Amino acid sequence: MKADLTKNGTELLIDIDGRLDTDTAPELAEKVKTIDDDIEAVIFDFDDLEYISSAGLRVLFIVLKSPGPKKKVIIKNAKDSIKEILSATGLDEIMEIE
Repeated sequence: MKADLTKNGTELLIDIDGRLDTDTAPELAEKVKTIDDDIEAVIFDFDDLEYISSAGLRVLFIVLKSPGPKKKVIIKNAKDSIKEILSATGLDEIMEIE
């Protein structure tokens, strides 16, 4: 997995490439724990995400529960298989899926 973080004002874009699973999620979890308090929206670009496990879903929850202003979490470019997982877990109801 490769994750590139790009800050743009009060938005943070996280572009993920590869698999977000038990082996790679801890690395991303450490990165998102350092999100600045002034970030209001975190945008995950899943265009190159091949797979997400429950460990990867946990990272999304870490972002939602991070300190500071209420974070808006947006998922962009997710494949249908990823969207199905987000829907089955109810995450599509608390995050924007584009």
